[in-house]
Amino acid sequence: MYKIVTIDKDIVNEIENVLTSPDFGWYFQTNSYDRPFPKSYITKNCVDSFQLTHVFKQGPHNIDNNSPYFYLIPKLLKAANLNVKTLFRAKANFNVANVRQKSNQHQAPHTDLFKPEYPNWYTFLYYVNESDGDTLFFDKKFKIIKRVSPQRGKAVLFRNDLLHAAQNPKKNPYRIVINMVVSE
Repeated sequence: MYKIVTIDKDIVNEIENVLTSPDFGWYFQTNSYDRPFPKSYITKNCVDSFQLTHVFKQGPHNIDNNSPYFYLIPKLLKAANLNVKTLFRAKANFNVANVRQKSNQHQAPHTDLFKPEYPNWYTFLYYVNESDGDTLFFDKKFKIIKRVSPQRGKAVLFRNDLLHAAQNPKKNPYRIVINMVVSE
């Protein structure tokens, strides 16, 4: 279902320092998911909130909209020893603490740009900082089947058609991840 990947400490420090610096540009997004999805994905345990994002790259062929910080992405993929043929998207998500969120509540379950005509696409989710706010995986009936707790310097690689959602942190002030959609 998924694979946990440990990243080399040098790139871990560099990424966290860059993404938490005052010069790094974060952009406001009114909800945690940047495209429409079926209303049936909204379950009774969904509690959505705003997030800040930074797009490093969007689209498999577009090389003109890369962030000035895009150089971190190839370094991260190399440190993860991933054999990536195509990088479709790379973006960072910054979620703030939600102390009112209950332990069974989460953002809306979704897939990342999944298209049936692309069967070998994966999501690579890298945890930038030490935080709470698990990544939850769901079956087709939206039952939680697995939880992955964020650990600085770890990543999780999973098939792009797997339903998943994040929880906002409750104990830590923020949770930062880099989310990439790749093909191997």
